[in-house]
Amino acid sequence: MRTLSDRRYHRSHGKLGQAERTPSVSRRKRLVNVPSVPVPPDQTLVLVKPKQACHDTGVKKQTAVALALLLLIPVVLMLGGWLFSRINPESAAGHPDYVRNYHYLSLVQHMSMWASFVAVAILWLLVCFLVIRAKERSSWWLFLAALGPFGFAILAMLGDRAPLETDRHERFVRNLNRFVRAGYLVGVFVIIWVVAYQAMVLKRNLMIQYESATTGISAAQIIDQQNASSGMWAFAEGNEVMYMVVLLYLLWPVVFNFVFNSVARVAAMMASPKAR
Repeated sequence: MRTLSDRRYHRSHGKLGQAERTPSVSRRKRLVNVPSVPVPPDQTLVLVKPKQACHDTGVKKQTAVALALLLLIPVVLMLGGWLFSRINPESAAGHPDYVRNYHYLSLVQHMSMWASFVAVAILWLLVCFLVIRAKERSSWWLFLAALGPFGFAILAMLGDRAPLETDRHERFVRNLNRFVRAGYLVGVFVIIWVVAYQAMVLKRNLMIQYESATTGISAAQIIDQQNASSGMWAFAEGNEVMYMVVLLYLLWPVVFNFVFNSVARVAAMMASPKAR
């Protein structure tokens, strides 16, 4: 025989079990509102999580991270140059173990510079890898990273196998004729290199004017000093142009999508009945 406490126990747990088995009203409403999708018997329904994208830019998360990593490259180079200049092996002069301390300081000085170069190379490989992943291409395309900005231009021209709905640039390129598309890509390549070179020239002139204003030396004298070591300046300016080319290739689809998506949104707002 069940005692009073046993009956109360089973009664309370029976109500709890029934409550757990019976879905709530809100849950039943959600289940009722879920549309049914007919699936053929020989196929399987797979739910895919939508890709994350930046608003109005049509850019995938991998491309946004690649852009952030690319912007870190000059920061890492400047940090390595600052450490190289701050470490002075001659500061070991006057110490008993001058030769040993000089050797250690010189080793640390060069290691800081080489460490910055290795960090830049890793960042560059990550940028190219993320661009390849954003376009859902094979990892074998990563070998083009060895070609620098020329290889990155090829990666940027690759078609996206799973473009976003807001990626108007990809849809625009896909809708072009084969020959028109080739002309468009070549035109973008030429324009980006010209803009990158002009940006370098503008930056060089601004730096000359700034140095002239802060040091009191005339701009002509500063130009003569740069011409005396023209090889070093040409190498640095060439690196700046190549960096700007890669940056512009990443920014071009972002700007394209932002402008056209913003125009489409404004046009939709003006055409809506509420706007009238």
